[in-house]
Amino acid sequence: ADRLVAVGEIDIRLMIRRRLIELLRGLAGRLGDPARFQLASALSDLANDLSEYGRADEAAAAAAEAAAIKQAADGAPTAVAEPARGTVSRGTQPVAWAPLPPTVSYAATTASAGGVDLTMLAAERRRKATAWLQANRDQAHQLELDRMQEAHIEAERREAERVEAERAAVAQLAAERARADEAERLEASRRAAAEEADRLERKRRREERIEAHRLEVERREAVRREAERIEAEREVGEQVSDDPAEAERLELEHLQAEIDELERAEKRSHAERDELGR
Repeated sequence: ADRLVAVGEIDIRLMIRRRLIELLRGLAGRLGDPARFQLASALSDLANDLSEYGRADEAAAAAAEAAAIKQAADGAPTAVAEPARGTVSRGTQPVAWAPLPPTVSYAATTASAGGVDLTMLAAERRRKATAWLQANRDQAHQLELDRMQEAHIEAERREAERVEAERAAVAQLAAERARADEAERLEASRRAAAEEADRLERKRRREERIEAHRLEVERREAVRREAERIEAEREVGEQVSDDPAEAERLELEHLQAEIDELERAEKRSHAERDELGR
């Protein structure tokens, strides 16, 4: 996959990396952590390639999966920022392999070894590689187009979910504000009602005090008038025995005084009612 970029086979390069990832996924359950570390490394390489080709959403998804696998294997948190080559560990065990014999080495020269014509062998390999690339180029291109379309659809879905979540958050905030405003309005109404009830109670008590005062004044006035009447009757009784005409005159004056007093009391009562009405 790393060599294919030199000849511009981007789609096949990605296809090979994805095929490697599929194989490692199947081996991870059986081989354990070594296979999982290799899987994380392959995902990281795929993320680097995708990021290099401007497919940021797919690169971020691959890098996040690689980090999740690495975190699960290590048992320690792993932060993923931008995908970068070499950020995922290959494991803690040393990796070693035996060198290929000269007859099958990728770097074989045109020299002959063991009677094998390496020039013809290299030409045959190039022919087979060219044929393989030609046979898989269209398929790889179509697969990457499909993956790009799926990634685009997924990105649109996530964006729609984000917009919907923001709309729901705005609606919830508006509802909470409306509830708070309604609670504040109800509290203001309650306070206004309490103030009005207190005002009416104070008015009622003031009216009771005024009425009690009026009744007390009337009672005292009645007592005073009764005392004056008794005194007047006593005086009249004394005068009647001396002069009947004078006694009649005093009786009339006494009756007129009582009438005047009743009229004054009625006027005071009307005035107090008017004051209470205001």
